[in-house]
Amino acid sequence: MVGKNGKIVLNIIRKTTGIQWARKEIDIYFLKDSHSKSWVGGFSDPITIFIEKQGSTNKKKIIKNLSALKTVVIHELIHQNIYGIPLGDSENYIHKLKNRFKCDRICAIHIIVHAVLKEVFLKLKMEKELKADIKRCKNHKSYSCAWDIVEKIGYKKVVKEFKENLDL
Repeated sequence: MVGKNGKIVLNIIRKTTGIQWARKEIDIYFLKDSHSKSWVGGFSDPITIFIEKQGSTNKKKIIKNLSALKTVVIHELIHQNIYGIPLGDSENYIHKLKNRFKCDRICAIHIIVHAVLKEVFLKLKMEKELKADIKRCKNHKSYSCAWDIVEKIGYKKVVKEFKENLDL
């Protein structure tokens, strides 16, 4: 999964969010090509990781190295974990974030995802991957906005507010 630290990653995510994993096994699919409109490296349900982006004239690597692959897998695992809360609760939380930060839905969802991702990276001493993900996300308005909010507020505060809001 995520190298020798797979179980450690899952435990950090669970402890950080306060959400138990809904399943004992999580399937991860790897596809060579994404659809042409996809910017991201994957989707979270089911976890599907794209290796290349199909362009009109050429193919562009989305996952450029093992480090980037680990980042995308961890990112999608965080989404999977957060899906363990009731849909109404998560929708209310996302709505509050959209109103508080005047941001779009994708940004609101990724505020908690990026805060948890930062916790995972720091606990595993993956600062290089953290910086690379923040830089990579500068190419996507909503992801970049989410990182800006996490950096401004602080990832620990984002996680604390998330848990308080959902009574975890």
